[in-house]
Amino acid sequence: MRRAWWLVLVAAAAGFAGGCAGRASRLEARLGPADKTVRESLRSMGWIGEEGEVRQVQAHAVLTTYDEAGGAHHAHVSMDIDLAGRSLRAHSQTPQGPWKAQVREGTAGSLKADFEMSLARRERLLSALETVRICVGGPANFLFTDERVRQTERVEVQGKAWVRVAVQPNVRRTMAYYFDPHSHLLRLLTIGADRPAGEGLVARYEYMMLDDGAAFPRRITLTRTGRHVLVGSEAVVEVTFSQVRLDRADPLPLVNLLQLRSDDA
Repeated sequence: MRRAWWLVLVAAAAGFAGGCAGRASRLEARLGPADKTVRESLRSMGWIGEEGEVRQVQAHAVLTTYDEAGGAHHAHVSMDIDLAGRSLRAHSQTPQGPWKAQVREGTAGSLKADFEMSLARRERLLSALETVRICVGGPANFLFTDERVRQTERVEVQGKAWVRVAVQPNVRRTMAYYFDPHSHLLRLLTIGADRPAGEGLVARYEYMMLDDGAAFPRRITLTRTGRHVLVGSEAVVEVTFSQVRLDRADPLPLVNLLQLRSDDA
């Protein structure tokens, strides 16, 4: 009986290792020439490594959206972001009453409020939450989505040097990731367009250090692409995070699998 348990556990460990190797191989194929850039970014953030990869984020956020007239609308929002599941759940308590929402990649999203909310506000919030989900993922989008690299190059944008990783068309409408060549942190992300005068958004990142040593965006500001420059000045969404908790999932080592063997006769 004990020998049978050993055989089962060893087989399971071998299968697990094979699955991990297959996943790593597929990831390497999708990253192509950006493999080193993306991995260095994730490592510098502390999102991959011996402690496992970050898969979920819980945080409080001040979410600011801007209407067509430029008016700012603020909300204090609790967010649960499932990077691996490509979804975000949010709830907020406002003076008018509470609301809760969920967005998931490839779906329209849903929002329920205990008060009468205008269609424009509803659509603005859902759009902002979906964009925040994509932006928080940052380089982890390469781990958990079908993001595939098209080109990697060194560029200069508005007087600053970046490593630009352009990606193939996708449902997220992400266009290019701009990494700091020194810190390896993601600093810009273009969505919808990657050139001046394009119909798109540019996310700008500011970072903070968490208690566990990981880096996380303190603030993400989204502006429309400029008329003559890539990073415009017309704000669309801004989100400032606090009380951030990262949940990790690490592969189960072979030694731990073997320690699970039964002591039954």
